Amino acid sequence: MQYATKRNTVALRGQSVSLWCIVGGTPLPEIKWAKKGSQLPNDIEYDNYGKTLRIKNVDFDAEGNYDCDASNGVGSPISYSVHLSVYGN
Repeated sequence: MQYATKRNTVALRGQSVSLWCIVGGTPLPEIKWAKKGSQLPNDIEYDNYGKTLRIKNVDFDAEGNYDCDASNGVGSPISYSVHLSVYGN
């Protein structure tokens, strides 16, 4: 793991938030994102070859645990979890 978003991250409702999961390796690992207990929000995009999950318009239903799984077919896969809290007015 080279760089990742803090395990507990806060986003403001109506703004965007980026979750990072940068893992090194040879060959370069493939990153897969998932949200525990539900589907990923509809308003997302992937940047940085899938290493960044960006939620473009955060709402309260985006709150939860996001998992990034990195695997390159060599060695053991790596998993990392981020809890996203959403605050709003």
